[in-house]
Amino acid sequence: MLHTLILNNWDELLEAEVWDSTDPSFSFAILANNSDLIDEQVYQFQFWIDAGEYNSHRATRSGIGITIYQDRKSIEEFALQIKKEFD
Repeated sequence: MLHTLILNNWDELLEAEVWDSTDPSFSFAILANNSDLIDEQVYQFQFWIDAGEYNSHRATRSGIGITIYQDRKSIEEFALQIKKEFD
């Protein structure tokens, strides 16, 4: 599911900033990371899962998350690798 969201909805996700699901409670975000130090566009990909109950704020003490800074192709390949691991 994650790979489908990323591969088919990149522009919408970038515009929306954060995508949330409440059952199970997980979220991810793709954000443009602008820097004067590098020439290519790099994105910040955040993915986190809450073990606690979902509410108006995220209970970070009861969840786990990752943050990756990469180009678009690398993030898409990461999503495909996750799919491969679950298949």
